[in-house]
Order: sequence, then C-alpha cells, then structure tokens
Amino acid sequence: MNKLSGNEEKLIPTERWEEWSTMFTNGNRGRSLSIDIKKSEMDINTLANDLPLVAIDYDPADKGNIFTISYDKKESPERHTIERPSKLVEMQDDKGIVVGVVIEDEGGVENIILFR
Repeated sequence: MNKLSGNEEKLIPTERWEEWSTMFTNGNRGRSLSIDIKKSEMDINTLANDLPLVAIDYDPADKGNIFTISYDKKESPERHTIERPSKLVEMQDDKGIVVGVVIEDEGGVENIILFR
C-alpha cells in the first residue's frame, strides 16, 4: 500500500461489505479512479487509469463472495472482479475523504483503487 502511505486506514468489517458497497457507490459514482493489481512488491499491474467509477458491488458469501468494480462507461462498463476477498480497507486523508480502497483476496493479492 505504498501509494497510500500517510493516510489513515479504516478496516471495514466483513458483515458491512454489502452495505458499504451501496453507500460508497452512491457517494462516489463518477469519481476518477485507477486500479492497480499488486501480487508482490515487484509484480504490480495497472488495470485502469483515470476512468470514472460506475459502481463497487459486493455479492456476499451465500451469493458467491465477489466484489465487482465497474468503471468507464455507464452504459457498458468495464468490470474487474475480486473473488474470495478477505479484507477491505478504506484509505482516508486528514479530512476524512476516501482517497483509496484496498481489497485483498484470500491469496494475498491487493486490488488497489485510487481516487482523484
């Protein structure tokens, strides 16, 4: 989480992920985002850069246990899915504004979503 260092981390409890996704999407739809997939310190790939957020959705364990980040065009968005997530962390600046979200899967891969 090097790009987010210096910001406050807020761990979101698993039981709140579905509610959090709805509230976060409603408050942040259209914000410019980038998505980096970090498998290790040396293996980081950029999936999206400077594209608008359409939605972050969560299907709970009984429905698949998957996060889906939709971005770019609202009519036919690009989608990135994170199967078997194990951790959801918001990164907030000193004013409490979310500047990033990290969703880690059970294999330790970090999906880093940065907002402008």
